[in-house]
Amino acid sequence: MTTVGLIGCGGIARDVVTAVQTEKTVHIVGALARPGRAAAARSRLAGIEIVETLDALIARKPTLIAEVAGQSAVTEHGEAVLHAGIDLVVISVGALADPALLARLKAAAIAG
Repeated sequence: MTTVGLIGCGGIARDVVTAVQTEKTVHIVGALARPGRAAAARSRLAGIEIVETLDALIARKPTLIAEVAGQSAVTEHGEAVLHAGIDLVVISVGALADPALLARLKAAAIAG
């Protein structure tokens, strides 16, 4: 079974949760909300554990984390996810147009 964490709790996260609800091989272990926004996120992502720190999401032991929150989330969290040895799916691929960020993500992936 693939265990998945989400960075983000908006519309794309809701679509992902809906898409995998019937999958027997995918389980969403949690979603990262910005501090102070967990209550609102819980109403949008019913049945998904909402956390407010990346460390708390990583502690839930996902094998893959999908960024579904925008380019700034890739910049803010991408390296830490990869350093933790967790695969990262970047939905906001425009973030990878920044050559410095891309280089840091590549280095973090190698290190992790």
